[in-house]
Amino acid sequence: MPSTLLIVMMIAADPWVTGPKFASEWDRPLTAVFENAELRDVLHRLGPERNLAVILDRRIDPNQTVTFSIQQEPLRIGLARIVASRGAELVLTENVAYVGPTERARLLRTAIVQAERGMATESTKRLVPIRKTIAWDDLTTPRSILERIEGAYNLRVDNPDLVPHDLWGKATLPNVTPAEALAVVLIQFDLSWTCEPKGRRVKLVPWHDPDPIDRSFQPRGKMTVASVLEEGTARWPEAKFTARDKDVLVRGRVEDLEQVAKWLTSGLNRVGPKDGPAPTPLSQRRFTLSEKNVPAVAVLKELEKTGVELVLDEDSLSTSGVDLNRLVTIAVQKATIDEFLQAVLDPVHAVAEVEGLTITIRGKP
Repeated sequence: MPSTLLIVMMIAADPWVTGPKFASEWDRPLTAVFENAELRDVLHRLGPERNLAVILDRRIDPNQTVTFSIQQEPLRIGLARIVASRGAELVLTENVAYVGPTERARLLRTAIVQAERGMATESTKRLVPIRKTIAWDDLTTPRSILERIEGAYNLRVDNPDLVPHDLWGKATLPNVTPAEALAVVLIQFDLSWTCEPKGRRVKLVPWHDPDPIDRSFQPRGKMTVASVLEEGTARWPEAKFTARDKDVLVRGRVEDLEQVAKWLTSGLNRVGPKDGPAPTPLSQRRFTLSEKNVPAVAVLKELEKTGVELVLDEDSLSTSGVDLNRLVTIAVQKATIDEFLQAVLDPVHAVAEVEGLTITIRGKP
């Protein structure tokens, strides 16, 4: 079957959307239908046609095809689901969308923040405020891209020979800091870097997971330090919550800290009509999705981004031998929440119980 790609969307007018508009543009609704379209073409249509910079990691095959349908969903959510079906993750840095292997992608933003702090310390805060646009054409080598980064920020990479020969497709990193530019390029080779004392010399080193970031939060509304500690630990098990006198110290990824901040200022602590419209009840929603070989858990996690609370009954799932990472094929049109969940969970032998905006997933008896 020939490759086809049908997109219905609004096109941004200004070149390379950056700053606050970058995030808001990714949240604009999109309707799209993909049939045997190459991943590279999908990313070029969904990103650059909205003037959003997208970088595809060299380890993700750009020629693999996808068949997918998005119905009036935010671009960020729809694209995240597409790449998740191919074992990748979408990460939005400040001005660039990066698509790469999940294991590395989930730590990219934290690595950038920690690198910017280190470069600021080493350079007496001269490097971090600098923002440049780094662009290259098709068939450019990564070493050439490093040379452009060196020239743009007046840096010197001491050992560029650690970057193997490769040829990359055309791309742009608009209005990025030196840490963001280096991170997006070097992560694709499992590399990181250190700065010399004067902050102008960079030494490439093997990738190492960045240290988590610390941030203090004060309970809001009716919440207490104890309740934030208990519920926060349950919601974000990978982050570390430590109770203090009047606040809670959270240590985790950038995304963890952002979600904790949003949770404490919205959701359960927000009441009354002034706080904006409540999420649409699940009983009133209809779901349209056509996807092949996508992890069941990836589909379920997307529901959380629409105001749904997902609860996994770990004991029941373990006892029943349920693997939510198992790949499933879904094809539903205007399905109710029960029909949608059945299509997702039946192949993995799990069931769901819906109560309000809470979905509890258990193993089949």
